[in-house]
Amino acid sequence: LAIETYLALEHSAVEAYNNVRKAVLRCYPDTVFPSHHEIKRIVAQMSGIDSIIDDMCAEGCTAFTGDYALLDRCPHCHSYRYDQIKYDASNGKVKSPVKVFHTVPIGPQLQTLYRDPSGAANMRYRDERTKRVLEELELGDGKLSAYDD
Repeated sequence: LAIETYLALEHSAVEAYNNVRKAVLRCYPDTVFPSHHEIKRIVAQMSGIDSIIDDMCAEGCTAFTGDYALLDRCPHCHSYRYDQIKYDASNGKVKSPVKVFHTVPIGPQLQTLYRDPSGAANMRYRDERTKRVLEELELGDGKLSAYDD
């Protein structure tokens, strides 16, 4: 039920999932219904698709990756990478990024699409359609009978 709810609400706010979860638990208190964070982790494990999380500048100027991975301040706007209140309160032990971004690598997404026969067929559509168009152009003296898709 939790996975179905998560997938049905994939383009909704986290709050929508949490509200549904609360309603289900009110009606069925013995039901195991994972939190949004837990269900995201479960779906990522099942699908093999997970995001890579990197720190970024509060203004969005810089991603602290690659050559910028070791910087503590943005080289463009000079804003801090880490929440200075938490950083100072912990004497530099807690490095909580001011802002992060998620990258979802394309490779695992494509592999997941190819796992399912209908997904694999959909992934081949463009190639197959292009071949048919090229054949028709060759047979039709460079003209198509119709422009469609």
